[in-house]
Amino acid sequence: MLTLTTQRSNLFRFDSSRTSTFNSYSSPLQSGLDQQEFSDGVSKSRSTIGRASSNRDLGNTRGGAFNLGTLRNRTLSNVIGAPGDRNDYVKFRVTGRQKLRMSLRGLRANADVQLFNQAGVAIAGSYRVGAAADSINCDLEAGTYYVRVFSVGNRTNYSLSLSTRRLANSSTPLDNPAPTGNRADWTVMIYMSADNLERYTIEDFREMASVGSNSNVNILLQYDRTAADHSSFTRGQATDDTRYGNWTDTRRGLISYGSTPGTHWGTSIGEANMGDASTLRNFLNWGMSNYQADNYAVVVWGHGSGHEVAYDDITGDALSANEFNSVLGSLPDTVDVLGMDACLMGTVEFAHAVRDSASVYVGSQELIPGTGWNYATTLQDLVANPSMTATQFGSSIVNRYAQTYPSGDETLSAIALTVMRDSNPFNLSTTLSDFANAVMYTATDYDLQELGSARNADSNAYGEGDYPDYVDIGNLFSRVVNNGWISTSIRTAAQDVLTAYNSTVISNFTAIAGHSSGLSVYFSERGQYPSSDYLGVTSNFVNDTAWDDFLAWGDW
Repeated sequence: MLTLTTQRSNLFRFDSSRTSTFNSYSSPLQSGLDQQEFSDGVSKSRSTIGRASSNRDLGNTRGGAFNLGTLRNRTLSNVIGAPGDRNDYVKFRVTGRQKLRMSLRGLRANADVQLFNQAGVAIAGSYRVGAAADSINCDLEAGTYYVRVFSVGNRTNYSLSLSTRRLANSSTPLDNPAPTGNRADWTVMIYMSADNLERYTIEDFREMASVGSNSNVNILLQYDRTAADHSSFTRGQATDDTRYGNWTDTRRGLISYGSTPGTHWGTSIGEANMGDASTLRNFLNWGMSNYQADNYAVVVWGHGSGHEVAYDDITGDALSANEFNSVLGSLPDTVDVLGMDACLMGTVEFAHAVRDSASVYVGSQELIPGTGWNYATTLQDLVANPSMTATQFGSSIVNRYAQTYPSGDETLSAIALTVMRDSNPFNLSTTLSDFANAVMYTATDYDLQELGSARNADSNAYGEGDYPDYVDIGNLFSRVVNNGWISTSIRTAAQDVLTAYNSTVISNFTAIAGHSSGLSVYFSERGQYPSSDYLGVTSNFVNDTAWDDFLAWGDW
């Protein structure tokens, strides 16, 4: 295993762009919804242009929201999208636990709807494109809530229907609910190692709790808060965070709406080594046994190095690609989406290792900001549409990440692992192996010089240049295919790689155009033997392909 040094601060870049107030849960789809609009006492002039026959001004701010009182069944008709009238707010109250059903229909152009709690945190939303109807179905605790109907400029009529149904009371505390026994559509299991990023784990916990679990979607978390002294890590305020009881053990539990990461949340399992395969296996077995679902997603939150992830701050241990293959293959059910909220994990080697144990893989070729994925919008999408397939959910994660980080050098991609399996004789790993063999058996010295130039053109691309051996597959092999000086046999093999690659990448985001196309491959410089760490922790890929033979080949 790799040992953890202060250099690891580069593995997960720190970013303070997501604040700790209710704006923490905002998304690009909430543009125009600033802090002032969420202040109860703020009043703005409200336009009556284009109001429907109801003659109600529903209010353009939360403070001016039209008050429905205690909600039963209500339908409101109005118009949205005229200049000065891009937001309509409705306020209501529920007593006791209630199931809310909300629909936004009768649209002629695009409009969307969001639900907020009394503190101004977005807890659900529906953002269907065009004139398609939107809906929100979720469980609510007693309290006051706000609905926002909004448009970015398209004027349209709409009909907003709201109804509630009382749920059976439960004496179970909100932060520690028992399994319901009902089979959900999705169970999302998040494996979170705080390390020197504890501040960000707390914020992401709060994002998850701004959505919370319901009867269709279980959100489970194994959360290891740091017990180590990170005083030497000063970059980006990445030090121990003493909020919410400053507990230091490892806990697991269900994230409900409104949960907080305090001492009362979850069940302690002691101080667990998050870099040990048995710790991951125990968590996933617990989740699948107690919160059964038709689909399962596993998300790993922490430091990543491309071939290892979830570094434990006490032991220095980490989970390798090989260990993931072993753990996922031993579970009682299949994993539909495997995601890495960690740096540099968008590698073909890691995807290859888990290709038989999951359907869709989500990872970044670049560093991940400390703030990581936006769990509020990502989980809102799943709660709003729990019938999502693995491919749709993977693409949704990528899209929400793109909206959260539209500038910078961030990347994220969704990968179809099913087409990487041996059942597809022209899968990506096989074509990479065939390319390696074509080079070793047919390349001239001039071919090798040109291949070295193609490789070097993409080196130093990732991790602010700290990881020169990670090369983008799409960019590399496109250069080879388009280089007329390289022998035809090698260019043909490179085209086979590109063809397989294009069928493997489901969705890709790169903030810098052309920077990344979906997956990286380890490609050491000519004359440099591949690192022992690489060979040791990627043995699935190494044993199944000739890629390592090529890198260790004397002529390379």
